[in-house]
Amino acid sequence: MLKKRIITALIGLPVFLGGVYAGGVVFLFLVACLVILSLREYNQIMLAMGSKPFYIFGYVSAVLFPAVAFVGNIINILPLSIIIFLSGVLIFLIKGYQNHSLFDLALTLLGSYYIGGFLAYLILIRSNSTEGLAVLLLVLASTWFHDTFAYFVGRYWGRHLLCRQLSPKKTLEGLVGGLGGAFAAVFLCAYFLPLSVFHCITLAVLITLFAHGGDLWESALKRAANLKDAGKLLPGHGGVLDRFDSLLFTAPLVYYYWQWFIID
Repeated sequence: MLKKRIITALIGLPVFLGGVYAGGVVFLFLVACLVILSLREYNQIMLAMGSKPFYIFGYVSAVLFPAVAFVGNIINILPLSIIIFLSGVLIFLIKGYQNHSLFDLALTLLGSYYIGGFLAYLILIRSNSTEGLAVLLLVLASTWFHDTFAYFVGRYWGRHLLCRQLSPKKTLEGLVGGLGGAFAAVFLCAYFLPLSVFHCITLAVLITLFAHGGDLWESALKRAANLKDAGKLLPGHGGVLDRFDSLLFTAPLVYYYWQWFIID
């Protein structure tokens, strides 16, 4: 299991970071692929819950988020959310009610916002800031350092369960380990960014809380569907959604923190 986890990371990490460095259309394509693969796994969770996704509407609406983020900014994403909601309601009223329930529509919309909407912040960070590449690397490094430290500390020293109902393997020791990993990454990235010690500490704490929150939220989805993993595409990690669940929460967090507290 651990060997597969490491091999997958060694293969996938350079590919992903290459797309991050390239930016532009290349990175948009990479994020769009992540959206599609993650939503595919989310749809499997829906099916396991006994719900029937609106497949075409779900995929199109989810991919629209990073596409609109690429050509516009956050101002364009907000009305897009309303348009997608109204479009979903109209599709349901015109045709969907024959084979779908309101529960199906609600979960489809949730997947579109949760996956497409949140991953779109990677595009916003990369393209809308003068320090976009460095800030995005901060998000990625702090989230992945958090996940890695939390995994190993929790695996070897974890004793006190954090949230038994949602994830029996999450421990307080793992949370502390994740915090240490986030601290290390944020302070390393601070050499390339205008971050004071106060902002470094605040970001590390917030990233830890949001990363754990993203992980537990996906655990709640899988628990509702009685599934162990969202998928099997990434050996040793589970599915794409299993690998990027923390990033889905930390990307919006860092984007808004940077906009509100760092940029003058």
